[in-house]
Amino acid sequence: MRIAYISSDHGIPVLGGKGASIHIQELINAFYTLGHEVSLLSARLGTGTEATISAEIIKVRAPDKTACQIHPQSGDGGERLHKEQRYIEIGRAMEAAILEHHAKTPFDLIYERYSLWSLAGVRAARRIGVPCIVEVNAPLLVEQQRYRKLALTDVAAEIEAEIFSSADAIICVSDAVRDYVSSKAKDRSRLHLIPNGVNLAQFNPSVKPSRIDGLGDGPVIGFTGSLKPWHGIQNLLEAFRQIRETLLSPRLLIVGDGPLRSWIEGFAEGARLTDDIIITGWTDHRELPGLIKRMDVTVAPYPDIEGFYFSPLKLFEYLAVGRPIVASAVGQVAQIVTDSKDGLLSRPGDRAHLADCIFKLLYDKDLQTRIGAAAAKTAHNFSWRGNAEKVIDIAKTIAANQSTRMALHG
Repeated sequence: MRIAYISSDHGIPVLGGKGASIHIQELINAFYTLGHEVSLLSARLGTGTEATISAEIIKVRAPDKTACQIHPQSGDGGERLHKEQRYIEIGRAMEAAILEHHAKTPFDLIYERYSLWSLAGVRAARRIGVPCIVEVNAPLLVEQQRYRKLALTDVAAEIEAEIFSSADAIICVSDAVRDYVSSKAKDRSRLHLIPNGVNLAQFNPSVKPSRIDGLGDGPVIGFTGSLKPWHGIQNLLEAFRQIRETLLSPRLLIVGDGPLRSWIEGFAEGARLTDDIIITGWTDHRELPGLIKRMDVTVAPYPDIEGFYFSPLKLFEYLAVGRPIVASAVGQVAQIVTDSKDGLLSRPGDRAHLADCIFKLLYDKDLQTRIGAAAAKTAHNFSWRGNAEKVIDIAKTIAANQSTRMALHG
């Protein structure tokens, strides 16, 4: 099968190290492993090496002549409006690029990661008569309105409505995302729940732990991910301080970077824990397995967020390496992790309970071993290869149904 993978979101560097970038890379590589040919059409490449993606990579740009006269509506009339209009033009250029490359070597499937301003996938698929599958990772319209600025609100809503009504199938990464899409799309039968996954060849219990200066010989509590408020790093820091009041030997290893780094450094200094909290900064994703292996207890300390829709990569990576997990009992996390079997679930936002759960694992080596082994088994249900297989099965079903309809009406 020849697949056009569409990434129109200018915020995702497909060759980069963001979670969304890793998602794109791994799914494409899984398609390739299954014997499919992929062309990745992207609005932004970013930094990295093309060798990490087994695909033809095509950079799509908006025409230079783009001006601020695409839509008259304006929420702020300034830079935000111009950017949004530019993104719409990128979507149009993306549709043209799909048609151009299809004319040279026809595609059998268009797979688009839903972005706020692109109709490229559904419209191109309609014109060339191939299935279009759209992957939705978040309620982007709600996100944009809540956390950022939005000038062309009505336009974004119209684009979302057309995508949700026109796609032949919609992949949703969590129940919360599926509920959101279902509220906008009448035909729920087109919606498929496929959580994020992990590369089991890269993340597994046999990886060797990384050597890290400053950790010492004591137990290591670990966190991976971007340092942003909604990942709950503040809860982990306070829980760690409570643990250190009783147990002096643990170290906290934070693998990642982000807006809260300076706050974390200030917290560590104020709590006199500067030597006990190690922040690696941004790390190449290929180094993560060894870093996770170095952790005695891994933590996903999410706060109590209403409508929690994430499908956290860190969760599947922790599981796959076979490390004991303490995770907040929220959203999909509580569906994946079974308390006291393959992890311990803490009450979201309850820092004292989070500290108790971590403390329990630190003290009970047998529990660490048992939960870690069960975690590795759980991870086998969430591989990128398995996700790619599900997508291909959906595409084949769509194509077969289309052929049947054509035969009946032919």
